[in-house]
Amino acid sequence: MNGINDKSCTVSRYLLQRLQEAGVNHLFGVPGDYVLDFLDEVIASPIRWVGTCNELNAGYAADGYARLNGAGAAVVTYCVGGLSILNAVAGAFAERVPMIVISGAPPARRRESGAMVHHLVSDYYLQLDIFKKVTVDAAILTDPETAPDEIDRIIRSAILHKLPVYLELPADMAHARCRPPAPLTGSATLHSDPESLKNSLQDASEQLNRADNPVLLAGI
Repeated sequence: MNGINDKSCTVSRYLLQRLQEAGVNHLFGVPGDYVLDFLDEVIASPIRWVGTCNELNAGYAADGYARLNGAGAAVVTYCVGGLSILNAVAGAFAERVPMIVISGAPPARRRESGAMVHHLVSDYYLQLDIFKKVTVDAAILTDPETAPDEIDRIIRSAILHKLPVYLELPADMAHARCRPPAPLTGSATLHSDPESLKNSLQDASEQLNRADNPVLLAGI
């Protein structure tokens, strides 16, 4: 993937390189027609594809991978796959796990025309709206000029906040040309406010010191 240049870079290749830079070397998921073009690029890349029995399995596999690796990712197709992985994503949100969900989607022209397509539930934006409630950041990649910035933002949000994120990739965007990746800028770490941390430690220690039978329940 290091040989990407202006002429060979596509949205799929850009996304795969950024995933590698985030330490994601395996992708879990289930193939589906809206995501097949992206999966062709996955197979051709150094990232290893790990097929699962269903999308929920892919979500839990990516969750476990992220806990050990620092970030994980799952790939599904539109609605029938996206809604199937939802429980795992909600669990990752509750447990603060940096999972990146990539969902294929119908081509942009079909979305714009409102065409009836298979797997469509209610309207074209329902899946995005649902995922916004259980992720820290979500986006549809509809423009190859802005797709690199959105990909960078989404992956950075997952790592920075330790929460799941969602990327919707229309089928006609998978091979769309875009600019090649540039060096990432900006910090991907959070820092405690010293005064707030000091006050929190003081409050916690006072409660423990006052207790006759203290019990400490360690959470996430």
